Amino acid sequence: MNQPAIQQLEPQPEKIYCANCLHCKAFNRLVAGKKQRRVKCKKGHWGTDGEGNTKTYKHNMVLNRKMLHCGDYESMGEHDKESFFKNLRKTITSERGA
Repeated sequence: MNQPAIQQLEPQPEKIYCANCLHCKAFNRLVAGKKQRRVKCKKGHWGTDGEGNTKTYKHNMVLNRKMLHCGDYESMGEHDKESFFKNLRKTITSERGA
């Protein structure tokens, strides 16, 4: 009897969490007179919106940003991701002068 060959799948590369990158920067923005804390990629890897502005995210949403590869990625907490993400609001670096 001929058995069908078992297809070997290559392991998928682990995705990079943008919030775990040194270039992920927090800043404050005024929206309707209220200060809003936002996060952006300092290297511009998140693209632009329809008006040509760099895309930004709220702290809770930046945890969902993942990429398969980024040439500028510099890890800030690869050894203990759970702890890093739990303390993200305190640990993410702020952009100076913004």
